[in-house]
Amino acid sequence: ENTPEDLDDVSHFNTRCKVSLSDLMKEYGTYDPDYEKMKSMNVESNSIEKSNTSSKSVSSEGNGALVPNGKAPIHIELVSFGYKYSVPPQAREGWSHSNPLSPIDCRVLPRCPHYVAKLSGLSHKVKRAMLSMKADTREGNNSDEEQDSPDYEDEKDDSNTVSPMLDRSEKESSVILSSIQDAIDDGGHGYAFPLETKIWIGSEYGRHRSVVLCEHMAQTLRRLLRENEGNKIKQPVSVSTRHRDVDNNHRDEEAFGKDLRREHQAEVKRKKKQEWLESRW
Repeated sequence: ENTPEDLDDVSHFNTRCKVSLSDLMKEYGTYDPDYEKMKSMNVESNSIEKSNTSSKSVSSEGNGALVPNGKAPIHIELVSFGYKYSVPPQAREGWSHSNPLSPIDCRVLPRCPHYVAKLSGLSHKVKRAMLSMKADTREGNNSDEEQDSPDYEDEKDDSNTVSPMLDRSEKESSVILSSIQDAIDDGGHGYAFPLETKIWIGSEYGRHRSVVLCEHMAQTLRRLLRENEGNKIKQPVSVSTRHRDVDNNHRDEEAFGKDLRREHQAEVKRKKKQEWLESRW
């Protein structure tokens, strides 16, 4: 039970909560005579900035079709998976506006480099390594130190070849956007007829390539929806990602790139032996 002293403390606290900040600052000896003037000036400047930004956003966004998840009549969910653990049954149901594409097979893309393969595709290091890999890059030739060095960055920037991961992301995102446009124009989907579209993206184990491609495709789709060139997408659309097998109980060494690490180590030994033999001659 509350004692009279406790009740007095509570009432005193409630009373103190109603005291203005200026009076409290006076009591603590930190009162600034110009505080109220500065506060009013900040309120006026903030209101002006808000009005300017709102007018800019309306004029700049224009026909943007991207909205947050849960607030759009049309939703695109990108789902990564591993072929090792079977193709999702929903992906085998045949064509429909909710399942417009066959599973995107990214097993033809370069594998994750051995020096970051122990991490999943959600890691920034894995994303950076895989998105910077070029079409003519042979896995295993770049170590951690080489990738992080300035020379490596210069070589990467000077290369005119396009990353196969980035190229695939752009192409597939354009196809998805076209299918959404057909669903709106031909299928009549919108607020009166909502639609949830699933796009399936598969790699061998669903741990690296499919995850990185899935995340980058989501970024590309969001960018295309914000721009919405020609106002082709006439209904609000949201985009999300899901990774079915990224945290699966992987038992194979290939899922962690151990086979690639052994190949890399064997290649390093072979080169050292070759250099030693050449130096003797």
